[in-house]
Amino acid sequence: MTAELTITDNGPGIAPDLLKTLFQRFVRGDKARSRETDSTGLGLAIVSSIVDAHHSQASVESTQADTTFRVRIPAIEPSGTATVTHQRLRTSAVTRS
Repeated sequence: MTAELTITDNGPGIAPDLLKTLFQRFVRGDKARSRETDSTGLGLAIVSSIVDAHHSQASVESTQADTTFRVRIPAIEPSGTATVTHQRLRTSAVTRS
């Protein structure tokens, strides 16, 4: 049984060549904006480390119209399905299957 967190946005998408390394340390999607926000490029690497520690997986799919991140981890509670939507992110859902 797994729990899945899915986050989708409708931004410009991520370059296909960047998708292969996106979860590695110090990778930044937009270097110009990263300087403004003091980004280190560690956020998704930290996500990847946590997910790996739980023998789980994180993935990303991106087109020119949207990007979807998925994190699948073992579910603790075996009952039902929960869905949460957050307006700022357009779609954020947690489901148990």
